Formats: sequence, C-alpha cells, structure tokens
Amino acid sequence: MVRRHLSSAELAGDARVRLPRRLAAICDAMKAAGAGAARIGRRLDSLLADIDVAAQAGMRDSGAAAAGTGRRGDRTKTAVRADHRRDGAL
Repeated sequence: MVRRHLSSAELAGDARVRLPRRLAAICDAMKAAGAGAARIGRRLDSLLADIDVAAQAGMRDSGAAAAGTGRRGDRTKTAVRADHRRDGAL
C-alpha cells in the first residue's frame, strides 16, 4: 500500500529520492530480529503522512510553474504587484 501511494504521488526532486529510501529502511527494519510491530506501524504512518505533505508541495510547485505565476520566494504575485504600485513601478 505504501509503495503504491509513493509511486502515485507527484514528488519534487529530493523527496523522490529520500522517501523511497526511507521505505526501504523501514522494510529492512521489519526483517530484523525483535522488530516491534507497533513501532514499524508508527514509522509507516509517519512515512505516509510525509508522502502526502511532499506530494502537496510538489503539486503546488508544479501548479505554480504551469500557471506561470512566477513564484518569488514566499511572496504571491499580488504582493509583488502591491509593492510595485507603492514604489511607482506600475
């Protein structure tokens, strides 16, 4: 289930590499002697939550690029225009 969720998510560069490695580490830990099912479950839940967060960030970034909004840090296009109006540039 986690692998399917991971492969269907639109992830940005570093998350595309980091999250599958984390899943592999969790799978290896499951095979170890004395692995606690509760701890493995918590790690998988945490991984699923992180996949969702990374996917939302990836979709937001790709949507901004596709829409041509020209992101400038955390400032919105409207905030940049307001600054330009105030400075007399528009």
